[in-house]
This record gives sequence, C-alpha cells and structure tokens, in this order.
Amino acid sequence: MNETPVGSQQSRGLSRRALLRGSFALGLGGLAMAAGGLVLDFLTPRSLKARGIVLAGNQRNFPPGSMTYFREGKFWLVHLTPEPRCPGFLALWQKCSHLGCAVDYEPDLARPYSYGIEERLGVFHCRCHQSIFDRTGLRIFGPAPRALDRFAISFDPGGAIRVDTMSVRKGTDDNARHAVTYKRLS
Repeated sequence: MNETPVGSQQSRGLSRRALLRGSFALGLGGLAMAAGGLVLDFLTPRSLKARGIVLAGNQRNFPPGSMTYFREGKFWLVHLTPEPRCPGFLALWQKCSHLGCAVDYEPDLARPYSYGIEERLGVFHCRCHQSIFDRTGLRIFGPAPRALDRFAISFDPGGAIRVDTMSVRKGTDDNARHAVTYKRLS
C-alpha cells in the first residue's frame, strides 16, 4: 500500500503561508478597486438625474421674495422683488459653481459689506467650501468662480411656470437681468 506520511506537503493541500499571502493580495486588490472607484466618482461631473421640463405651478402661488426648492429638478425658484431692479422669476440650479455641492437657502445669514454694514436678506450657502451667493445667485464670497447657473423659464398661457432643466445657462454677474416675468396675453 502507498501511504503518505501525515506531515508531508501532499496531505496538507494549502499551506498557512500561501493562504495568508492569498488573503492579503485579495484584500489589497479590493482596497485598490474601492480607491479607484472613489477617485472616479470624484472626477465624474455631477449632473441632473431627471432632465426635462418641470412644472413648478402657477406664478400666483409664489409671492414676491419667495424662495422655493424643487427636488424633482434640483433647483431653487426665486421670485425677485423690484429691489434688485429686475423683478421676475429665476430658476437657480442647486449646484455650486465651484465643485458642484448643493447650496441651501439660509434666510437668517447676513450679507456682509466691506464698509461694515450687514444686510439680512438671506443668502444661498454652499456648506462644502463656504461660498455665499445672494438671492439672484451672484457670488458674494468664497472659492466659487462665478454666480449660480440658471435654467430657462417659460410660462404657459394660464401663468403656469415651466422650468427647462435641460437648458442650463452659466451664471453671470447680471443673473438678475435674466429674470422672467409673466405677461398675460389679451
């Protein structure tokens, strides 16, 4: 009979050292794949999930000075008052123009001026890198290179607001001039 001694290499199958090396290599490979996925996710530009026309509601439902967030299109509908000299509606993308973090509207944050007076109008605030934008999307402070981007707005004959989230327009210093008002057809 051909018997193999109990301590021989053939009876063991896989050595402890080989098992540890394989487990280490497998763990290191998984870690490298996870790190690669994070880098790829960071480098991929953020875009809208649902693109198209968003029906925001009738213009009468938004009083002057209101800021309304629409989760479906990821934008803020702003009804500007005559104070910025351009009354009307703006649809500002929630994405900060710096690295694409979401901006929140903070009604209690003050807008600082260089001569020491603060105005409490409320601002859009990017929590990632502390960029601050006024209610027209104009950059006031922070690393953001420009104003908040905006979407095209149109009205149907009854005054319902339609926001086209496929039509992104880069934010500029004159965002307020692009405010759209409803003109009733007679």
